[in-house]
Amino acid sequence: MNLGKGEGGPRDGASGGLSRRDTGRTSGEARRAADRPAVLLINALGTGGAERAVAAVAAELRRRGRDLRVLCLERAPSGAAIEVDPPAVLLSKQDSGDSAALKLLALPLLAKALADYVRRENVGTVMSHLFRANFVNVLAAGQSFSARTGAGGEAGPRAAGSAADAAAGRAVGQSTAGSADAAADAAAGRAVGQSAAGHRAILVNHTRVSRLASEGLSGRLTAALTKRLYPRAELVASVSRGSADEVADFVGLPNERSIVLHNPVDTAAAAAAVSRCAPRSVIVAVGRLVALKRFGDLIAAFARLAPDYPDLELHLVGEGPDRLRLQASAANSGLAERIRFLGRLADPFPALAGARAFVSSSEVEGFGIAIVEALAVGLPVVASDCAFGPREILDPAGGGAPRLGPGEGYESGEYGLLYPMGSVEALEAGLRRVLDDGDLARALAARGPERAADFGLERAADAYEALLYPPAERGA
Repeated sequence: MNLGKGEGGPRDGASGGLSRRDTGRTSGEARRAADRPAVLLINALGTGGAERAVAAVAAELRRRGRDLRVLCLERAPSGAAIEVDPPAVLLSKQDSGDSAALKLLALPLLAKALADYVRRENVGTVMSHLFRANFVNVLAAGQSFSARTGAGGEAGPRAAGSAADAAAGRAVGQSTAGSADAAADAAAGRAVGQSAAGHRAILVNHTRVSRLASEGLSGRLTAALTKRLYPRAELVASVSRGSADEVADFVGLPNERSIVLHNPVDTAAAAAAVSRCAPRSVIVAVGRLVALKRFGDLIAAFARLAPDYPDLELHLVGEGPDRLRLQASAANSGLAERIRFLGRLADPFPALAGARAFVSSSEVEGFGIAIVEALAVGLPVVASDCAFGPREILDPAGGGAPRLGPGEGYESGEYGLLYPMGSVEALEAGLRRVLDDGDLARALAARGPERAADFGLERAADAYEALLYPPAERGA
């Protein structure tokens, strides 16, 4: 199975088939799994990049006649859910807004619910997205194997409850690295059995795992669970090459079990949005309103150039806990009437199409799907040179790794401009360049859709299909 550019493949760039670890599955077992349904599992169907990827791939694979189910751990926030047809199956009555402690306690019970679904529906492969869904996937794979063969430890609700109780008793309210490790042992625990040859568990990583250490007890617990559970999966996919290298090193995966699976972009929907939108004097940014997106840098850069572009507006698409702080920054700049907060949008293309430029100001990215969406509608992009994704997208010949440091100016990649992360001055300079240099703006606008096509939905769906329905399971 050769997964080419813009799709999935071994992180070392090998062009051959994907190698699996030895889980004891024989070719006969694989053949008996022919035509079994597959599952895409995610925390909830909100409006983030991972969620849009799941919804888009599900629709495309169903269009191809595949039996693909979408399962969610919990409900998305009211009014901010992506709709899929048929609707997603919920594994619990939880909401995305529930506390981190409650979500921790729920992991073993959610794993039991997923294992029950897998057995009942005869599911062959579960591909999960985001940390908690990934944990549940691996735990459920262990339960489904234990229930089918009698191997491992207990796999019922009592065992799941015991793991949850132990995790709660050791983790809640504590703040040491040791307690995070203990809680991870309990939540991952022996009570739910070791992952073996139940359903095929494929995990998709969407962010930098190295950032978890700086995110308090919750981050340290997530890191500890990642180290314990990810190695039990058959494959771990990451949405950029840099994040694939990082997660493999973090959990000790061999190259053949760490692959790249880029998020898809619906280029046809992008083209349709362009056909309906007139040019607008707007700079656009898309993402959760959280500190890691550094939208404060963008507001500061906009305030510096706004007097020279009196008709220019800044539109921020997204929602999050930093909204009030960012609105206060906009008000303090005296530009509140020119900085608009558009909230969550299930479809970002109408907000992007026709704008003059797109900015990604992030401190960290797993990939940067919003950058590709902006390229798809022909916007000049100015992006922070952060890990991982922006340089891989905008300057693929440059190797993908960030290289701009503090005090340096912006530089031009083949498909967009990159500036040192956190530099308001370099961001301002890059924006002035694309606003003032019509030849450059037109060249970037022309090249953008060509680059976005490398991450197009059909190509991504081919890669997903090969992973979810491997040839051995199709009788090939």
